[in-house]
Amino acid sequence: MKDDHRIGLRALSALLLTLAFLTGCADALDRDQLNKRAQQAHAEGRMEDAEADFRAALEAAEELGEDDPRLVASLNNLGQFLRAGGRADLAAPYFLRALEIRERKLGPDAPELGRSYFNLAQHYQELGDLDEARRLCERALEIREKNFGTDDVQLGEVLNQLGLIALLQQDYAQAQTWLLRGIEIIQNGARAGHPSLAIYHGNLAQTYLAQAKLDEAEAHYRSALTIVRMNEGPSSLLMARAQKNLAEVLIFRGKADEAEEAYLHAVSIYESLGAGVEGELGLTLNNIAVLYRSARRYADAEAAYLRAQQLLERQPQPTDYAASQFNLGRLYMELSRYDDAEPLFVRSLTIYDRILGPDHANSQLVRQVYANMLRSTGRTEEAETLTAAAPPPADAE
Repeated sequence: MKDDHRIGLRALSALLLTLAFLTGCADALDRDQLNKRAQQAHAEGRMEDAEADFRAALEAAEELGEDDPRLVASLNNLGQFLRAGGRADLAAPYFLRALEIRERKLGPDAPELGRSYFNLAQHYQELGDLDEARRLCERALEIREKNFGTDDVQLGEVLNQLGLIALLQQDYAQAQTWLLRGIEIIQNGARAGHPSLAIYHGNLAQTYLAQAKLDEAEAHYRSALTIVRMNEGPSSLLMARAQKNLAEVLIFRGKADEAEEAYLHAVSIYESLGAGVEGELGLTLNNIAVLYRSARRYADAEAAYLRAQQLLERQPQPTDYAASQFNLGRLYMELSRYDDAEPLFVRSLTIYDRILGPDHANSQLVRQVYANMLRSTGRTEEAETLTAAAPPPADAE
């Protein structure tokens, strides 16, 4: 009987272990089902249901602890959902926690963490948190160097991103250092004509342009253009952008004829590409019109502005349309066509006040120029009502 009793206890223990194992499997299945259900709801546009299921899946995964990979997966799933829904600021903490868990598990210098840090840095850059973006990208650089050496070709991508972040922070000296190093690594890696170099040269040119180093800026824009032509051909979207960038620095250098040639080349490419580039074409036409107006080629300027407006009016960024309206209004003001200028100033000011607020520099600029026109036509009282002071007039951008 004692032996039978022991056998019974063993059988009961085995049964309890089996039940516990089955319960654990059922829990895991529930988590998987929650994620699948969330993904299905997301695909069907049922966002509230999707978010509820993603959060429930994360809550269930939390019970497993940080050693279970499903917790990291759930954190990333919820982060991606929030980011896709335009709530990138809410997504960031989930991405960051997932990365921190992986780092504790894999070790601080695990090679696979480099890409994760780099991706998260781009996310924070999109959010406008440049300090955090730079910190994360510097960590990506450190991991890459430790695992693959300081001449690793893939470092170029990280160095370019760091240079761009530093450029946005107006830390031009550091941006220049990182970008030059990235270019050197790529070139020494027998990839002198690699397409990515066009981006690096373009970013470096912006750094020099911001420091008024115009010779260097032009040289790097021309290098970018050459690489784009080599890899993409003479009529690609990247070629249009390279020509537009070159034109802008040529204007600063007083090379108006060359700038016009580059702008017109960009326009011809945009026109050949057709749908999808109307916004970029409109902005390029607006820039050409500014060039024509400076040269007193008023008929050419008017034609370019009018065409730019037709394109920009249909674009999702209304401030670009407002800028074109304002610039054409200034052209008409110079030509004493006040009746034509006034509705353009009114529309431009309405958009800027609504989108940027009445205290923004662009709103103040339009208000001041409009007031100057009113004064010049004897409508002083209206001008004083409109504004008391504003910055000196300049072309809107």
